[in-house]
Amino acid sequence: MMIGAYNISEDLLDWLKETFPNNLPRNNSISIEELRFLQGQQDVINVIEATYKESIEDVHDESRS
Repeated sequence: MMIGAYNISEDLLDWLKETFPNNLPRNNSISIEELRFLQGQQDVINVIEATYKESIEDVHDESRS
């Protein structure tokens, strides 16, 4: 298992994606504030995932040098 910057692991990313799935709510009565909150959750997960991928790529690039 690879651990990236800030101890981000693939297991953590998998857990986040399972716990906070990137799906539109099926409830038609969701408010715009609730929708924005859900979008914010996904933005945080996207930043964590990008940080992980970038740190893994940096380690891979350094190992080539």
